[in-house]
Amino acid sequence: MLREWSIRIGAVLALAAVLLAGLFETWQFHIYRVAAVSSDSALQEDQSWLFDPGSVRSGDTVAGMSAQSVQPGAQGDHTVAVQFAGTKEVSGRFRVLDKVTGDYRPGDVIFTLDERSADRLPRAGEREETSGSFALHFEDVRDKSRFGPTGSTGVGSIVISAYTAVYADKPETLTDKATLAEVRTLHVIPPRKSGDG
Repeated sequence: MLREWSIRIGAVLALAAVLLAGLFETWQFHIYRVAAVSSDSALQEDQSWLFDPGSVRSGDTVAGMSAQSVQPGAQGDHTVAVQFAGTKEVSGRFRVLDKVTGDYRPGDVIFTLDERSADRLPRAGEREETSGSFALHFEDVRDKSRFGPTGSTGVGSIVISAYTAVYADKPETLTDKATLAEVRTLHVIPPRKSGDG
């Protein structure tokens, strides 16, 4: 009888060992699978600021901003203008134009994103290089004076509440735009006056 119990206990322990080994392998497989999915998600998250200009639709979310309207051909053949809503804090340098430059007029404030902010705003995935510049639109015209007179330059941190990304075959003639919601910090360098050395 003792021998019978030993065999039964041995069989139960062997079965328990097999079950535990199977559970351990399943657990390890699950951990590796979760790690692989996490790294895939990170890759997608790292590129969440890119959109396909041919397939983006109203309601899509890109870089945490919601596409409100998509206008193919809005600024000529082979162009797409996508208006996004949502707030984003960005930093970079700016200049207040003192002459006509392409589509910009004197007095327009052009903001160029720094490296830290380069991937915070939506960008067409087909553009290999982008200037990261946009013209600022001011809801309150008094905010524009905070950037200084025409010819001023500087650096700063701002919050925008809307962004229009324009994709085109020849992007150098088209302008992205953003609506200023708040100025966080500005360091303005006024233009040199005639006779300044």
